[in-house]
Amino acid sequence: MLMTYPFNISANGGSPLYIRLASSMKTAIETGCLLQGEMMPSSRELSKTLGISRDTIVKSYNELIKEGLIYTQAGGGTFVRAAGTAQDSVHNNALDLTPSSALSSFARGQLRRRELFACSGDHSKINYGAMPNQFLPLGQWKELLGRHLNKKDCQALDYDSEILGFRPLREQIAMYLRRTQAVEASAEQVAIFNDSQNAIAILAQLLIDPGDRVAVENPGYGTAREVFRSYGAEVVDIDVDEEGMSVDALAAEKGPFKLVYVSPAHHDPLGIKMSLPRRHKLLLWARQNCSYIVEDAFDGEFNLGQAATPSLFQMSEDNNVIFVYSFWKTLFPLISTGCLILPADLIAAATRLKRHTDRSSSMVERCALTDFLAEGRMERYLTKLKPILRGRRNALIYELTRAFKTGIAIQKESGGLHFVAQFKIERTAKEIMAVAEECGLPLATTRNYYASNPVANEFLVSFAVIEEAAAGPLVRQFADAVLNKCDKR
Repeated sequence: MLMTYPFNISANGGSPLYIRLASSMKTAIETGCLLQGEMMPSSRELSKTLGISRDTIVKSYNELIKEGLIYTQAGGGTFVRAAGTAQDSVHNNALDLTPSSALSSFARGQLRRRELFACSGDHSKINYGAMPNQFLPLGQWKELLGRHLNKKDCQALDYDSEILGFRPLREQIAMYLRRTQAVEASAEQVAIFNDSQNAIAILAQLLIDPGDRVAVENPGYGTAREVFRSYGAEVVDIDVDEEGMSVDALAAEKGPFKLVYVSPAHHDPLGIKMSLPRRHKLLLWARQNCSYIVEDAFDGEFNLGQAATPSLFQMSEDNNVIFVYSFWKTLFPLISTGCLILPADLIAAATRLKRHTDRSSSMVERCALTDFLAEGRMERYLTKLKPILRGRRNALIYELTRAFKTGIAIQKESGGLHFVAQFKIERTAKEIMAVAEECGLPLATTRNYYASNPVANEFLVSFAVIEEAAAGPLVRQFADAVLNKCDKR
């Protein structure tokens, strides 16, 4: 489905099309429809949406770049000019915005902060990190939606009186996570949200006071980092090694932490699974130095070819782990429902907060998801896909390694629907990205996952969208262009 954007190209019909589009984009920026630091759509995406040529889009972007309204970041896309950044070289009154005195200090802080897009869900080039549409259980989902809409009593249209979410779905999620994620929890501990980002925002409201210290992974999920910071937390970036977040680096940071945010099942973006000894070490450290661990089970279903490891939630003896789960990776865009598995002492406060911040949802979708889990369809769906995904992953890694030899480093032990590759060749990230887009190889930079010192020429590579038989020809075309033709451009 194509995105919609607030651009009107019908006005001022006497002007060239690229001028009209640039003018509309400028208006969107000045009126706040496009915020400072926000990523602009790619020329390819906008061309499809508006039905005009990519050349026209590029000419419009060039006009805005000349005016200092947008800027390009090597390997990272095009962004609305963020005030106070190193790229600022043009003073423009339209962007020298003073937030209204009527806004809260929280809102003013949001306007000042430069947004960093640092999760796979922000990258259209890798299908937003989600399952390729060709694999989605569309027929089953349509059947389940129809089942509940056709019922005479039509309970799916009722208002859900349960603040923490539809009770039958909470029960099914608890059982599903027990079977698949080694999480022993009751339905009472499950709180359902429209997505996992809402869940993390609720956690920040629930636990963070200004000045509280929060440890996050570096590189890591930028949205979590920014959410905690927006509620006044002092965010401490902790480096990740081949076993996950470094507990030694955590221990070197003297003083207590309110919480530690980790993704042990599948680190975003590196794909690393936290080792069992490292999990024990983290839990031991947390016993004396931290109030809560937030365990984000990002991509937990897709540890392809790796043995299952117990969750921190299950391993903890201190009742101090909050488990975050989402159906984004498996079922988006059919549904993006997320949930928290809460320790018992947080349930009452979380219920009170959720009453006012995340109450409404589509009951039809929740009923369909309940049946999808209860009837074992989710497990059958994933079991069928895993051999296909494993084959596609292995094929793409093999072809890239064969083509680039020592010129590429790939994180071998990783899960998810993408892997991380670093190109060790005399090419810029911008050159690599441009060739990848021409050839159809889905890459997205990891640059903004890093709080500092990003790894040069490191990219997320989506293998899920590339058939095994297509991997060889695609990689040969890409490698030939990168290694031999860039110099001729």
